[in-house]
Amino acid sequence: MGEETGRHLVIWEYESLTAFEEYKKRRANYEGPYEEYKANGPYYKGVFDHSRMKMEFWNDVDRDMWIE
Repeated sequence: MGEETGRHLVIWEYESLTAFEEYKKRRANYEGPYEEYKANGPYYKGVFDHSRMKMEFWNDVDRDMWIE
């Protein structure tokens, strides 16, 4: 165990950038099965400081070394 930094990490994994964009398009207005997510999602509960969030894309570099 290390010292608490106050930072938190959330990771979502998609097959490709296209798959990520398709997901964002499907849930764009949070309709249907995504409606409950908006009601309970941490994005809308004051958990995240949106101005400090960033997105990073990892490519399949040395995938054989990844822990599955």
